[in-house]
Amino acid sequence: HMLSHIHTRLDVSTTKGVEELADYWIHRLINPHGQKPFWIMGRDYRPHLDFLHYLNYWTEHLPAAKRRAFLSVVLAYACANPMRPTEPKLWIEKTPGNERKIKEILELYPSARFIHITRDPRTNIDSLKRLATVRGQDWKLENTAHAIRYSLKAGELNQKNLGSSRYHILRYEDLVADTEAQMRKVAQFIGIEPDQVLLRPTVNSLPAAANSMHDDSRAKSRNQPGVVLDMPNQLRKPDLDPQELSRISPILYPVARRFGYDYEGSPLAYHWKRVVYNTSAVLRKLRSRIDSANG
Repeated sequence: HMLSHIHTRLDVSTTKGVEELADYWIHRLINPHGQKPFWIMGRDYRPHLDFLHYLNYWTEHLPAAKRRAFLSVVLAYACANPMRPTEPKLWIEKTPGNERKIKEILELYPSARFIHITRDPRTNIDSLKRLATVRGQDWKLENTAHAIRYSLKAGELNQKNLGSSRYHILRYEDLVADTEAQMRKVAQFIGIEPDQVLLRPTVNSLPAAANSMHDDSRAKSRNQPGVVLDMPNQLRKPDLDPQELSRISPILYPVARRFGYDYEGSPLAYHWKRVVYNTSAVLRKLRSRIDSANG
């Protein structure tokens, strides 16, 4: 997802493309999470100037290929970062939607491994609903439920094709409930030693605020950088009414149950709801076509 986004937005074979790439990333290095200036590489101007020089060098010298922009950023950061490990082993990249781009990523990086974090779809939908309400954005319940269902099914298929040694699925609820145990599994999966730095939010090993999309959570976390938000807040029950839960149940059951999320009802009830849901969808489309024809 990230690779295709950078490639389609910026042509690093042109001076303008390199300038846009540099402008975007230099701001991200100073302020990575929309917080007050974070200075990921420190306050000295020299590492940031080095980053720009290295970025210009790598965009000129790497082969012209889809991943050139991405690799240029990775290599420039690795070269300029004064806090870089002596012998870096891995580059870990986090972009939502990567589970849908496994084929493309593997074509570019054949040895890539993946960590897929899931969350109870009901809580996820509630969070997205609150965000859309705050931002005044258009939001559709069924569309969101379908997107989450697609993501869960993609995770199942990816793990089946790649195996658990290359595709690790981690439930968010388990991570919050027992952070240390789950991060030990993650460390083992990616081949590094467990470390205390893995147990708290950090950026470049520096304590950071939680990377939340909600203003209230970010505000709370800014006062406690490097601290995992309290468990009751993270595992609270979703604020969805019975009608909303009834509308998403046919879409998400049984895939959500296979991930350990306890949805009420029986398989028979699910199939009946699914029949009703599909019939209603067909009737809506038919009515729309009739209305269009009568124009």
